[in-house]
Amino acid sequence: MSAKQSAVDRGYDALEELIAKGQKINKNAVAKLAEFSHTNFYKEEFRELQEAIEDAEDKRQRDLLSNEVEKLKEEVLELKDKLKKEKAKAKKSSNDGTELKLLLAKLTECYRLVDELKRDNADLQNEIAHLSGTKEKVIRVNEQTGEVLTGIFKD
Repeated sequence: MSAKQSAVDRGYDALEELIAKGQKINKNAVAKLAEFSHTNFYKEEFRELQEAIEDAEDKRQRDLLSNEVEKLKEEVLELKDKLKKEKAKAKKSSNDGTELKLLLAKLTECYRLVDELKRDNADLQNEIAHLSGTKEKVIRVNEQTGEVLTGIFKD
């Protein structure tokens, strides 16, 4: 910046430089770069420069917000795509849930059959015990260990 230029012209040059660099634009930054006091903005001849500074900062803020909006839109698209994939996965796993329910039903049936076989076994043991003269379901205590024994014992 040339010393021959007026302070206002140096201010416009500084403003253009700040815009080109994408830096924050305000009266202090312009005054510092143009090498004049920020108090000059109180003078009438600096009024247009002051308005240009405010307009430039507003435009910079809009551009930043616009960029942020674009980034957020991209992020939303990525998240929607991810959600779609997860929904497809969940739908596929819900089909696997049907298989799991079928296996659970089969397992329940197996346990039911085991219980039925245990009852039949107990009935047969009682019948054998009755035919052989043994008492049904006798509780005995082992006198040496104190252990309680339940079962079918011959006398």
